[in-house]
Formats: sequence, structure tokens, C-alpha cells
Amino acid sequence: MANLNILKNVATVAAASAVAVMATTGKASAITIDLGGSFSTATSYSYTQGGITVQATGVGANPAETLLFRNSNGLGVITGNDGNDNNQVDGLGINETLNLLFSPQVKLLKAIFSQVDADPDGDEYSISVDSSFLQSGNIASIGTGVVSVAINNSPFGALYSFTVTDGDDDYFLKAVEVQPVPEPLTMGGIALGATFGAYLRKRYSKKDEKLVKA
Repeated sequence: MANLNILKNVATVAAASAVAVMATTGKASAITIDLGGSFSTATSYSYTQGGITVQATGVGANPAETLLFRNSNGLGVITGNDGNDNNQVDGLGINETLNLLFSPQVKLLKAIFSQVDADPDGDEYSISVDSSFLQSGNIASIGTGVVSVAINNSPFGALYSFTVTDGDDDYFLKAVEVQPVPEPLTMGGIALGATFGAYLRKRYSKKDEKLVKA
């Protein structure tokens, strides 16, 4: 009888543990994607980190002459001769935008900018997600030129676009921190764990009854 009681307790704990494990699989951890790399230019760059793929492209006043620039500071955009902005995302009559296309969809948690101007002017950024405005603000560096900005209330989306608000603004996008769409936790999975636990409890209850009758 004691052994059967122990087995029943073990079965109950095992079933509860299975449900708890399945519940935690629905949560997704934050992933940081470093956009920097060796000195180069290209029409696009691709990155893969933690199961997330992102393709970076640039938009400028002249699409035929628009390239991405990459170095250890991150990504910038080059439009034509582009002698005004040191290969950064720039607003000086160029209207440059850096696009990041994610697969699967993600929630943007942080944007890390580099080569940002110091106070009192700083630089202004503007971010949209799937063509809808998300957030803008002024960033100013202290010493290193690297500034991390928390993104508030970002929805899950595929296309994040980074630009500036006026001609005095320019920056590199060094990295982004994102959260992927959580894996769906199906009710079938929970039901399976609960059914398994009920089955074991019922099985050992019947064995108890037989022993009592004997």
C-alpha cells in the first residue's frame, strides 16, 4: 500500500511537471543581433541569430545608387556620392532609411545606435514597424558615441524601418534586441499532460481497491 501511494504521488508530480514544462515553452527570450562587421558595402546584408533571420536593405533618394555601408560601428546607408554623412543613416536632403526585415516576426525591445553626436544637439531617430509609426526621439552620446534606446510598446512585426527627422541627424545602427513570437502553447498539449496524470491516478486507485478487497 505504501509503495502504491508513493507511485501515485510520483505520477501526480510527473504530470504536473509535464504541464509546467509545456507552459514555459510558450515564452521567448530576448535575442541581440549585432549588425556590425568588416568594412564593406552591399545592396543588402543578412544575419541569423537564435533562429531569427533578418535582411537589411537601404532606401535613399536615388534607389539605383543606394547601398548599405557596414563596419564595426554597425550599418549605415550610402546614396550616390554621399559625401555629407560619413556613410551613416542621414537626413541631409537624402531621406535615407535602413530597413530590417525579420523572419519570423519579432517585437523590438532595444535599438543600439553608434557614432551619435554629443549634447547639446545629439541626433534624432524615427522608427516604424510594418509602415506604421512606432517611436521617435533625441539621442545624445556620452563619451563612446554608443546609445541604447528602449523601445516602448512595440507590437510584433516583420519590417522595422529606421530613419532620421531632419538634416542635422545621422547615426549607425549597431545592434537590435528583439523578442521572437512565442511558440504557441496548444490546449491539446495541456490536455495531454492532464489526461496522462488522470490516467495514472485512476490506474493506481484501482490497484488500491483490489488490495483492500483482498
